[in-house]
Amino acid sequence: MGQNKKIKEETSRQSIWQSNDFLADMFNSIQDGISVLDRDYNVVRVNKWIEKTYATQMPIVGKKCYRVYQLRKSICPWCPTKLSFKDGKAHSATVPIMTDKDYQGWIQLSTYPIKDKGKQVVGVIEYVKDITELKKSEEQLRESEQKYRDIFELAQDIICVVDRRGVVRFINTTAEKMTGYSSNELTGKHFSKLKALRAKDIPHYVKLFAQIIKGEKIAPLELEIRRKDGSRATVEARVSVLKDGRVLTVASDITEQKILQNKLKIYFSAIENALDGIVLTDMRGKVLYFNNAACEIFGYTADEMKDLEVKDFSATAKAANWLENELSKKGEFCNEIQGKRKNGETFDAILTVSIVKDDKGKPNARMGMFRDVSNIKKAEQRWNSLVENVPAMLVISDSRGTIQYINRVLSGFDKKEVIGSKVYDYVVPQSQPKLKESIAKVIKTGEPTNIEVEGYGAHKSLSWYDASLGAIKEEGKVVAVANFFTDITEHKKAMQELYNAIKQKEIILNTLSELLIFQDLDHRITWANQMAASSVNMTLRQMEGKLCYQLWHNRKEPHPDCPLERIKQTKKPEEGEITTPDGRIWLVRGFPIKDEQGTLVGLLEAVENITEKKEAEEKLKTATRAHKDILENSPFGIYIVNKQGCIDYVNKSMLEISGDSEEQFMSLNVFELPTYVEKDISAKIKEGLKGKHFKVENITYTSSFSGKTTIRNFVGIPLNIEEENKLLMFVEDITERRHGEIEILKQKQLLSNIISAVPEFIFWKNTDLVYAGCNDNFAKAAGVNTPEHIIGKTDYDLAWSREETEFFRKCDREVIDKNEPILNTEESRTQADGKVAILLNQRVPLRDQEGKVIGVLGIYTDVSKYKKIEKELSAKLRDLQRFHKVAVGRELKMIELKKKLKELQRALAENKQ
Repeated sequence: MGQNKKIKEETSRQSIWQSNDFLADMFNSIQDGISVLDRDYNVVRVNKWIEKTYATQMPIVGKKCYRVYQLRKSICPWCPTKLSFKDGKAHSATVPIMTDKDYQGWIQLSTYPIKDKGKQVVGVIEYVKDITELKKSEEQLRESEQKYRDIFELAQDIICVVDRRGVVRFINTTAEKMTGYSSNELTGKHFSKLKALRAKDIPHYVKLFAQIIKGEKIAPLELEIRRKDGSRATVEARVSVLKDGRVLTVASDITEQKILQNKLKIYFSAIENALDGIVLTDMRGKVLYFNNAACEIFGYTADEMKDLEVKDFSATAKAANWLENELSKKGEFCNEIQGKRKNGETFDAILTVSIVKDDKGKPNARMGMFRDVSNIKKAEQRWNSLVENVPAMLVISDSRGTIQYINRVLSGFDKKEVIGSKVYDYVVPQSQPKLKESIAKVIKTGEPTNIEVEGYGAHKSLSWYDASLGAIKEEGKVVAVANFFTDITEHKKAMQELYNAIKQKEIILNTLSELLIFQDLDHRITWANQMAASSVNMTLRQMEGKLCYQLWHNRKEPHPDCPLERIKQTKKPEEGEITTPDGRIWLVRGFPIKDEQGTLVGLLEAVENITEKKEAEEKLKTATRAHKDILENSPFGIYIVNKQGCIDYVNKSMLEISGDSEEQFMSLNVFELPTYVEKDISAKIKEGLKGKHFKVENITYTSSFSGKTTIRNFVGIPLNIEEENKLLMFVEDITERRHGEIEILKQKQLLSNIISAVPEFIFWKNTDLVYAGCNDNFAKAAGVNTPEHIIGKTDYDLAWSREETEFFRKCDREVIDKNEPILNTEESRTQADGKVAILLNQRVPLRDQEGKVIGVLGIYTDVSKYKKIEKELSAKLRDLQRFHKVAVGRELKMIELKKKLKELQRALAENKQ
């Protein structure tokens, strides 16, 4: 019984949290103005702040808003409410406070549309906040910013200020001049959208920006920017974070500097990585500079090279003296010499030496370039040896076929006699036309070719050769043909033996279950296996010479679907299904048979009886149709999605829910539908295709084509159809059910919207001082993501200090225990951002329908800014009081002196008498 009572009390509390009375109390406790207007600008509801501020206009409800608040006879021209009625969106404007025709300050007027079930705007919430003091502060800040702006405009570097979201808020004229883009093209946009930045660099800049916002320091950056005229520039940027959180970037143009640096790097890299050894010496031969190739050529380390002289690189003193004599006579040297490595090894080298002069033309250094040619000479020797010993016979001939070179001749031939004769003389007459045609083709196109020819072997015996022909070019022009002749006589013999072996394999072919038939191009049977003969009750000999289409199809011409007929056109394997007059179904595969020249000479037909297989497939289709009938008559919407996100199937119920035609619905891709992406349904479908069930409820969806809006529940079930993962989607239309629930929540939603929109900080707790809810502003101050995240937490879980938490809980407990409000108290509170704010607080008890206290409601306003102003005014007041005190004291002393003077005068007068 105790447990049931506790549950009943908790249910009662929860209903109160959601009641209109509870929300109305919060509505009237807000310390800014709130008005609710209908479509005709009539005031239908206001809170206590409005009634107090515009007390002279009471009663307010039922009057036009512009008459009450601005003393006008028509709608205000700057009215944001008019805009909300027009586009159904929130708007804001700064307007003067006007009461009794006197301007007393400024207010921030924000408007929020109220929409009916059909999303039509039926009213507007006007939220009013006094910003008079803020306007004064902004004016002072504007004057200060103008001073700094003038300084920035005179700077020679680009100066750019970006807010914490990455939007460019300020950029100086230097940036406009350097990039060619105007201020309007550069400011007000996210930095990632600036055309002056390269698209490929944007992801890196976005990552760096996130680090900067977090407080991380980064080194100066080099950025390449694109000017509006298409030219490019390089800048060095230094980035820092201002006190208000904005990011300041100062960039200097280093384009010319980078060009010079790059040129220097290119020149230096070219020298360092040159294949020739480069050595720079003074005029006496002392080494001043050397590149990597010089170290490799001579075998010295870099440290050893520094201590050498040019004479250390010559194999003999004679070579060194020769070099000096040539330089003194001609001023340069270029010849082949014998060089010497560190290990004493000598090598052939080509040395080029020139004199380096200073700016005045006076010789001050020598530059030598060494090219090691010993390997080249060795390579020439190896090449000659290789050509002489290649297995193939190499014959080089000109365009007329005259032999210019041959690496070796066969027995029975004289090499001297062969040189100068025609290459055609060494092949049989039948092969000569083919060889002449191939040589002419290589000369004309420069492309290699390959042919087989019959020619004369050792002692003029007949042999077969594989001839590979390639072009020899000079300056891009074909001047000769290289003919490589490889003896393939033995290979030819082996092929004949292979053909004979195939004949022996007929026994194996006759045991196959497939029908194999060899035909000529007219479909006359030249050979068939035993299975083919049995299928028509004939012997192999009886089948030879018969036409294929007569035996199996009883036709006078080839079957129109015959794959072998297609082979005559495509010269490639083909296949297809054919039904014979006896009702049997055959899978026919055809293969081309070509001769050595690649000419089609016959056809191979492989046939398989698939009658039983087709019958099984038909039974499967029948079962599938039965399953489809079940799906079609389901009360739920059903569709099947493949791994590409496309629709493979949709039933009638799904089309009724969506209002789309089958063609329209089948054209959708579920990975790209905006609502699916927004509600994470696309992501869940992708997981479902990997084998994961899912369920998503209460999704409002507008069909892409019909525009019909419904509320749906989705269920995804993985399928595997023909070894492909798919997803079966069930959709339940719950629109009617949800409409009833929405109507019930309509009034509550209105007040909830008002409370969410106001800038006051609102919260409510239960009797255990556990949070039951709050508005957006309170959630932000408390350090939680959304108002929903605060439910179930206590003050110990939030951003406050321990001392603040204890004080807040003490005040809340006092309101609950005494059942009395605590109004207009000031307290300090640490916000989630670490700042301490001064708050004007109201705490009132929350009661159920029977008057029992079930919690506490708190509403507070941040008055930190006003307290600061109040403090400054108090200081000025104290100064005035001190001045007044001094001034009054002086006046009292003067009165006292005047009084004594009169008494003295009266005494003197009496003495005279």
